[in-house]
Amino acid sequence: MIKKKGMTLVEVLISVVVLGFMSAIIITGLFSYRKHQAVDQTAHTVASYLEEARRKTLASENSARYGVHFDTYQVVLYKNTYSSTEPSNRIYTLDSYSQINSISLLGGGSEVLFERLTGETQATGTITVSLRSDTSKTKKITISQTGVIEKN
Repeated sequence: MIKKKGMTLVEVLISVVVLGFMSAIIITGLFSYRKHQAVDQTAHTVASYLEEARRKTLASENSARYGVHFDTYQVVLYKNTYSSTEPSNRIYTLDSYSQINSISLLGGGSEVLFERLTGETQATGTITVSLRSDTSKTKKITISQTGVIEKN
């Protein structure tokens, strides 16, 4: 009896199919994880912009008050009064997975401006960041009257 060494074509095809199937599952999981991380990172950056605006205001940097303006796909750190054409604005454009889904600030509007000496704001409320493809996946940023920023 002659023993054959090696694999048959059927065995090779089955191995390729199994590897392809496993790769698809892994890639899908990684893509889903990436999207979840994108929302978390965006919420972190938005909260950082708010904290920086409050810190600069409390420090009386350039003798100015600082604020943050929110749009669906960008966040803008500004000085004194928001103007989209002001060259000193610092703009953060959200990644392709995230969006500002909801802006719910006292008195309406889409800006949070901090007061000198106290760091307080009249624009209390929440900013909600979500996935563009699934708005049920969210992170909330809460702004209190004292200017404290919380991310949930």
